Amino acid sequence: MSLAQSLKNSLDIVMDKQTMILSELLKQKRESQGYSLRQLSSVVGVSFSTLARIERGDGEPDNNTKIRILEWLGDDARRAGLKFDSVALVHFRARKQIDSETVQGLLRVADYLKGKYGSNSVHAVNEQSGHEQDLDAAISLSKDEMEEMAELFRQELGLSENERLDAFRLQIEGVKVLSLEEVTDIDSQLKSQLLNFGRQSWSAMSVPLEENTDRWAIVWNSSQSTRRQSVSLLEEIWHILLGHKLTRITKVADVYGRTFAEAEEHDAYYVAAATLLPAGVIKKLVEQRGDVSEIAAKYGTTPELVEYRIKRLGLWRQYKGMKIILKPEK
Repeated sequence: MSLAQSLKNSLDIVMDKQTMILSELLKQKRESQGYSLRQLSSVVGVSFSTLARIERGDGEPDNNTKIRILEWLGDDARRAGLKFDSVALVHFRARKQIDSETVQGLLRVADYLKGKYGSNSVHAVNEQSGHEQDLDAAISLSKDEMEEMAELFRQELGLSENERLDAFRLQIEGVKVLSLEEVTDIDSQLKSQLLNFGRQSWSAMSVPLEENTDRWAIVWNSSQSTRRQSVSLLEEIWHILLGHKLTRITKVADVYGRTFAEAEEHDAYYVAAATLLPAGVIKKLVEQRGDVSEIAAKYGTTPELVEYRIKRLGLWRQYKGMKIILKPEK
């Protein structure tokens, strides 16, 4: 057996042991608090089937899952020697299965921004107690609330329903917006990695510049089209304006992962899309059986975002002209 294979097998043993401890702690705490697996699934944000596999010791959970479970276990996990190697708090728009190298690269950019425009490292955050985490639980908004927020936002900007909003012209007090290309003085290799190899994995990131303040930096992926980026930029802005919890990025066994509140991710994206594409415009499009691509071009978005708005407003059947009838009684 080669040295490399021997080291790999040793690491696998350590990982298996850690996963076994995680599994035992998960089951113990779940049963002591009277949760079923399905109830715990909604609390932790991990699917029922994944939790069941972990408790059976069947397979290795990914890092995002481990982080969610470790957060829920809290002190129980720390006392057992299971903890995060490092912690960072940011917002970012990215694929759910973003690769570890891209996450690490974004953290380096976040550290740079915080060092240049703030006073502390993005990694310098305080762990919250379980009670504080409960108080800071994700809050989901209703569709009507989000539509109203988007409408009022546009009115405050002095825009009519039919006017296009150029997200890149927005100025939010305390929020600095720049493309990754505009982030100077960072390593060229890092910038190339994020704009080439990792270009499809992330769209935008918000970095809190000071703890307990409203000063932020938003960096967006300049390798993607502005049509695609407009909704990502607005999503980050809405995360800030809605006071959403920050995404936790951490490292477990030398691999980076993240947790995020899916309800808040959904809400920020929904309001961003509604801000770019007002409900009245979409309803008129459906009534007139208009061209999705034309509306997308007019409002500086993608056809996919226009279709998202049609579907979220419950107008897809009407847009497709799918008639419904009752068969005659026999």
